[in-house]
Amino acid sequence: MDYKQIDTHTIEVGGKPINFEQRIAEVTDLPDRIIILLKVSDFEHGDPMVSRNVVAIGENGQELWRIQDSGVERQDSKEAFFGILKKDGEKKLIAVSAGFLFTLDPNTGKISNAQYRYMGD
Repeated sequence: MDYKQIDTHTIEVGGKPINFEQRIAEVTDLPDRIIILLKVSDFEHGDPMVSRNVVAIGENGQELWRIQDSGVERQDSKEAFFGILKKDGEKKLIAVSAGFLFTLDPNTGKISNAQYRYMGD
């Protein structure tokens, strides 16, 4: 899908600028949408939206979905996502958080599977 990143907070899709309060950390390009990962450190401490920092934008610049909360909590805050990987071509996405890999449906933003991944030495 055609898009243009204007600056760290703004992306243009279909000629429409879309601004985010947080910086854009990563963009994953799919044929009919882009998946945007918002920078975790830009959220206020304790902001419940930090765990929903992945957003899909459609060809007309509309928000298609925002990832569901993973349900994982760390100390006093919700667990956020730190990366997006393509799997099986573009049929599945993997949302990466500290210690977990979540299978993500690119059409709905729903998490269908969580796999613990040991992050030790």
